[in-house]
Amino acid sequence: MSKIDLRGVIVPSEYDQDWLKPYIDKGMFAPESHFRSELSQASTEEPLLVHVNSPGGSVFAAYEMVNAVLDWKRTHEQSVVVEIGAMAASAASSFAIMCADEIGCYANSKMMFHGATTVTWAGQQAHEDVADILGKINDDVKSILTSSYGISQETVDEWFSEGREGWLSSSELQDVGLVNYEVGSVSTPVEFSPEDIDNVEGRGLQIAAFFNEGTKIMHPEDVEQIVESEIEEESNVGRTDEPEADATSVEQVEEPPSLEQAQDDNDFLTKCSEAYDEGFEAGKREGARDADEELMLAFSELKSQCESLNKSLEVASSEVENLSKERDLLSERVTRMTAGFLAPEIEEEEPKSYAEAIAECGGGTEGYLKARSKYPKLFSNK
Repeated sequence: MSKIDLRGVIVPSEYDQDWLKPYIDKGMFAPESHFRSELSQASTEEPLLVHVNSPGGSVFAAYEMVNAVLDWKRTHEQSVVVEIGAMAASAASSFAIMCADEIGCYANSKMMFHGATTVTWAGQQAHEDVADILGKINDDVKSILTSSYGISQETVDEWFSEGREGWLSSSELQDVGLVNYEVGSVSTPVEFSPEDIDNVEGRGLQIAAFFNEGTKIMHPEDVEQIVESEIEEESNVGRTDEPEADATSVEQVEEPPSLEQAQDDNDFLTKCSEAYDEGFEAGKREGARDADEELMLAFSELKSQCESLNKSLEVASSEVENLSKERDLLSERVTRMTAGFLAPEIEEEEPKSYAEAIAECGGGTEGYLKARSKYPKLFSNK
């Protein structure tokens, strides 16, 4: 049988936060979304066991858990067993009776039913609206208790009376039909076969008293111990003058004592609530401290990144400045290198006479023609 837990105060999904996770894991709080996540991972090939140990909490978060379980049952066609641990009170008890096909409990388990409560800060009409919804919530639970479990209307009304709380012990839960079995119960009779009885009686041990109604029940290991003792006594016959032990004087096995009940159930529940509130506030404080530490760490990291970026910026600025200087130097060099090519051409000095011009151009008739074309001013007077 697959198993999941519902432990701690039942709270809405918004409490399913990382800072609260250690307290969820410890069983102090049970967010609705966390329960649904656990349910989604349960095996669908076998019945489901839900262990409940909770003082209650948010009604509507509990209702959503109930709806999730009912959907799971319908979808996978599997049954659900709810086992009550130390307690199932308020919304937790409502969860148990609304979705379980079978309910079990321990010898020291307690369940509690009471009228829904809340706190409002509003005007008359708003208070009336809240009173109306509280009545509807009460009717939801009371209807199941009377119709599905056959508990009398008078008993249920007493549990839900203003300020009252219906705390039920394991035996009372079984008496009213809310619980089907007790986990690890020692009240289950030992089944002896006729052969077992013949073998024991054949050794001279009278065990009829063990089967009488109203007597203490003997377990197989207890019977085996008594039989071994009887055999040992038979083997010692003639060795001692002590009379044989009377089988009827064998000490009967007593049931283990149950835990002491709280002297005042109201005080008990109040202390539980205060403890959970204190744990919740401690969680908030620790969460705030963790958040502060995370913020300081993030701030330190950002500061370190900024310092690193500033250094990188300084290096980049220095590189830009150096590149600018190199650019200026290169520009000057280029200017100097290209100065000769960019300088204007220097005009050549003309010959002083047409004779020099003809000689310059090669002389002769051809030189004359070239000189006349090149230096027309020298030949203008000729």
